[in-house]
Amino acid sequence: MKKLSPLYIVAVYFLVSLLWLVSSDFLIYLSFPEHAYLLKPVSNISYLIISSLLLLLLIRSANRQVKISDSNYRNLFDQNPHPIWVYDAESLQFLAVNKAAQIHYGFTGEEFLNLTQKDIRPEEDVSAFLKEHEEVLEGLAGSRLWRHKKKDGSVIYTENNSRLIAYKGKQAVLVLSHDITDRITAGNRLRYHEELLQNIFDRTPVGICLTSPDGIIEEVNNAFCAILESGPGHLAGNSIGNYTDGQDQTQLYLSAELPSGGGVVTDVPWQELRVVTDAGNYRWVMARGVTIRDVHNNPRIALFLNDITEAKKAAEEREVVFHELQNYKEILDKSALVSVTDLKGDILHANDLFCRVAGYTRAELCGRNHRIINSGHHQRSFFRHMWQTIRTGKLWRGEIRNRAKNGTFYWVDTIINPIFDEKGRLIQYLSIRYDITGRKNSEERIRRSEAALKEAQTLARIGNWEYDIVEQKVNWSDEVFNIHGIDRENGEPGLEDMQKLYHPDDLPLFRQLILAALSHGIPYNQDFRILMPGGGTRYINIIGKPESDESGRIIKLSGTIIDINERKMVEQHLQAQNEELIKINEELDRFVYSAGHDLRAPLMSVLGLINIAQTEDEGLKKNEYMELMRRSIHKLDEFIKDIIHFSRNARTALIPEPIDFKVLLEEVVDNLVYMKGDQQIQTQLHVEQNGPFFSDPKRITVIFNNLLSNAYRYSDPYKEKPFVDIQVGVNAGGVHIGIRDNGIGIDQEHIDKIFLMFYRATESRSGSGLGLYIVQETVATLQGEIKVQSKKGEGTSFSINLPNLQPARLSSEEASQDLMFS
Repeated sequence: MKKLSPLYIVAVYFLVSLLWLVSSDFLIYLSFPEHAYLLKPVSNISYLIISSLLLLLLIRSANRQVKISDSNYRNLFDQNPHPIWVYDAESLQFLAVNKAAQIHYGFTGEEFLNLTQKDIRPEEDVSAFLKEHEEVLEGLAGSRLWRHKKKDGSVIYTENNSRLIAYKGKQAVLVLSHDITDRITAGNRLRYHEELLQNIFDRTPVGICLTSPDGIIEEVNNAFCAILESGPGHLAGNSIGNYTDGQDQTQLYLSAELPSGGGVVTDVPWQELRVVTDAGNYRWVMARGVTIRDVHNNPRIALFLNDITEAKKAAEEREVVFHELQNYKEILDKSALVSVTDLKGDILHANDLFCRVAGYTRAELCGRNHRIINSGHHQRSFFRHMWQTIRTGKLWRGEIRNRAKNGTFYWVDTIINPIFDEKGRLIQYLSIRYDITGRKNSEERIRRSEAALKEAQTLARIGNWEYDIVEQKVNWSDEVFNIHGIDRENGEPGLEDMQKLYHPDDLPLFRQLILAALSHGIPYNQDFRILMPGGGTRYINIIGKPESDESGRIIKLSGTIIDINERKMVEQHLQAQNEELIKINEELDRFVYSAGHDLRAPLMSVLGLINIAQTEDEGLKKNEYMELMRRSIHKLDEFIKDIIHFSRNARTALIPEPIDFKVLLEEVVDNLVYMKGDQQIQTQLHVEQNGPFFSDPKRITVIFNNLLSNAYRYSDPYKEKPFVDIQVGVNAGGVHIGIRDNGIGIDQEHIDKIFLMFYRATESRSGSGLGLYIVQETVATLQGEIKVQSKKGEGTSFSINLPNLQPARLSSEEASQDLMFS
């Protein structure tokens, strides 16, 4: 049935209405003129009824046509084999989806209606879709390629056609989708393989060239251009023969015979050829020619060139290096003792010279350790240091004395070089030794001669010296240092420093002789006095002789220095023997007086008290005299003890033993308790000892006895709280001892003299004058140091530092270290 359009219905309605209006009025006035005014309303009513019926018939006809059209379109929508859907133009919500879409995308119709157009697209495509949607709304419909997501997450390629429509009173978009994934995938694979092949062709390091059967170059890759130092535009159209020798080209093409059945020749051998580049350079290549056929079965030649120029040069260089190494090895084998050992030190290889010098065969050496030639000359620490060095991968060098099989000794200058594998792991040791026995023997003879000369110089007190004027450098022999009392480790003094060594009264003469020798070459022989570092002077005789170069310029002064101090002393003694004897007698008298006074005074006091006691009858007086005698005897005993301590410290060997300072101090304080008498002297002990301390306990007891007895003896009886504070702190390095009191103190004028023998800072207390002298000597014997601070009326403090004299013990690891190399 023909579809009735709205325009058609309106036109029919208009014509029928016009015909009715024209014909009805005419017929009424013609047939019933007298009743026309009554019939005209009836005519109008009839017109309305008839026109309404007509309009109803027309609308019903149009609706039937619309329903038939909708049914046809719905069948076309639902039965279409391609996915079709309608979505809202504003919200992008799915409004209708056909069966093909549901089956193809995996969503049900209900699931589709809960999705939007964004939900079926990858996130990165949404912005492009929204832009395309705006174009659809503007009427710019067309076919577009999109990616869609299925329910299972897979992505397909589709070609979509979109049209703007009205759907259920809304503006909507009708989309017809066609899946072209297979076509896209196949095209991509083809394009991928084409690009892959082209990429391989362009990027392969092997030069590839396609030529016609007559050798005309048609296509080349980048590697081929690089080998021939040219570009593809220049190579195309040229003959391959322009770049190879005729014989090489013939051999290359003979290997590329055409196969009878088409395809590619196989098992074609590679050939080493030489080609000439566009720059005129020759390059070596490994070449291979293969005949292939294109899609039209036309033959073409594929040439493959692998540049081996650098490899060939490297091979030639390796050959040269190999021959050089062989030469070096021959030279080394003739001049050096060479051996290779494993990481344990066992010999893996020994060259002929090694075997000849050591006196062993190679079979006797291989598998054995170097202890087989150990002479026993070197200490364990020598080889321990060597192993510590080479095990860390460092080169070691040293001179070693070995013993040959026949028992003779020989010296070698040894270099041990660690050998690593390609992964940097230490695998072996290479030893190169040079026989230096002759040099060592010569050095030994020279050393003996120098030792004999040195001994002669020492015995004769003669030293030699040299002054290089050009270098401004002074060289002294050992005896010159000994004569001057200077430590050689400080180096030779300069000319200006030397002048400071001479007595001020003799210095002008010394300068005059030096100036005359340097200016006019005048030798000299003169006695001088030199100043000794510890004080005092020494007489020396200097002989100086100038040396000149070929031009007569003075370049050097050399000569000898002779210690003539004893001779001068003898001369002085001979001249003033009586004065010297008098001086010695006076010093002896002072010593005898000091010793005799301290020894006899207590004895005489005791003797006098005994005589008085014998005349007394009362027991009380006798007890008082007995107490006085006891004090005198105690004073005598203290003096004798000081003499004994002094003698022991000077003559007894130092024997370190473990010391517990707390126990030792408590014993000393208990033994000196009698010295406190009625005084309330508070003794404070503070000992911190967390580890062992070794020293001589007897000498340390002497130190504490003397310092504490002095603290008690010279306490201040007028102070309210007299005290003696003892601090002892032991650490790994040694011990610090501090003894402080608040006694009468010492005047500053006496501080520097209190450690002198028989010196007394005060006569108000008894004492031998030996105590602090013995303390200082004992501290020095124990390799320590002592300091004192004091202020008159406030007190005195002594500070002592002593080292820990613990005997050194060799660790078990060091004790078990083998002498693996010699």
